[in-house]
Amino acid sequence: MRNILITLFCLLLLVGIAKGSDYDLQRQIVNEQYQRMQGDNIINGKVNNETYTRYQEDKKLYKKINEEGSERYFADKVLDNKILNNADSVSTIKNSIGNVENRIDKLEETDINLELNIRIIDTKKIEIKICNTYDIKHKKNSSIGASITYKLGKSYEEKKIEELENLIKILLKNKEE
Repeated sequence: MRNILITLFCLLLLVGIAKGSDYDLQRQIVNEQYQRMQGDNIINGKVNNETYTRYQEDKKLYKKINEEGSERYFADKVLDNKILNNADSVSTIKNSIGNVENRIDKLEETDINLELNIRIIDTKKIEIKICNTYDIKHKKNSSIGASITYKLGKSYEEKKIEELENLIKILLKNKEE
């Protein structure tokens, strides 16, 4: 629209100039305006090309930004899943630790046991027994086994027996006299 108006203006000027006295001057003005119009058209074309180029490049840039955003989004989802899995693992480990602590607490409680020993062999130097320990608190056998005792010194009974034997000897001697 602007170009049409300028062209009409130029034609009107030419018509007016042809009637006027300064024909050469008017012709130079029209030529100058025509050259400026062509220059403006060239500049406008270059501006339009640059605008179009910028628009295309901006579209590419926005596409890359969106692609990067999508990649970040999915990478963040992967990391979020890893964090959740680690949190689940930590929770499981905490539960296991709590369970171990409970078991340790139960082990540290005082045991109430009933023990049964059956002596199989009892000599002067060796004693062999089989034994069973029943945990009353937990209602189960806590141990079954054998016990072997090796005697190093004289037992209380052996000492008493020797004393009694000596006393008997003395009494028998006194009776014979």
